[in-house]
Amino acid sequence: MLTVHFPPELTIDGDQKQFVPVGNEILLTCQYNAFPPASEVRWIKDGSVIARNTSVKINDSRVTIPHHNETQVQLSINATTSQDAGNYTCLVTNDVGNFSDATSIVIQVVPDPPINVNVDAKSSRVVNISWMAGFDGNSAILDYTVKISVDNQNFTDVVCQGSLSNSACVLSNSFTNASLENLLPWTTYYIRVFARNLIGTSTGSSVVNTTTDEEGTPIDMYSFTCRYYECV
Repeated sequence: MLTVHFPPELTIDGDQKQFVPVGNEILLTCQYNAFPPASEVRWIKDGSVIARNTSVKINDSRVTIPHHNETQVQLSINATTSQDAGNYTCLVTNDVGNFSDATSIVIQVVPDPPINVNVDAKSSRVVNISWMAGFDGNSAILDYTVKISVDNQNFTDVVCQGSLSNSACVLSNSFTNASLENLLPWTTYYIRVFARNLIGTSTGSSVVNTTTDEEGTPIDMYSFTCRYYECV
């Protein structure tokens, strides 16, 4: 009987780029076929061996090999952090040769706050602002929220044009500007912008402040007084 020996054939389940929300588990499954059977299976992250067969080679209790047999090996990383992002390779070796497959793990986190917040225009009761998006955390921005304060300590909701909410300034991700309404004249406001993706909401942007205009025409007190008193 003719026995055909061949090097490993393998694949890692899933896409070549996989997105994992921060805190969730990474579970990579490497399926392989080889004859003679594989003598060694390695998991490699960014060029460094992290596991060999059933043995984890790094000092990290979150990393385990939950399953290993002649045709499959799994790598599990619990409670992921941003440091777990990288390129993961499954390298399988037998007496004929070796073969590998790789996947890229992208960790999704809350977005960075918006940047370059600017006051573009103002009147007595309206302030127009704009901003630029920060890093989206590897997850698309869903919306932005604008909050205001009169003491730079306690930030509260404000109404604005085009808001997704009747009681707050929440704008879809297509907006990078807002027209804040129903403000008080001659009042200093401190303004912050927040971004939200599927993972959560960013911290607030850098604070920008502006003072609304006075309302109406200023009174000429000299002329006003002269209406009632004799002026010289």
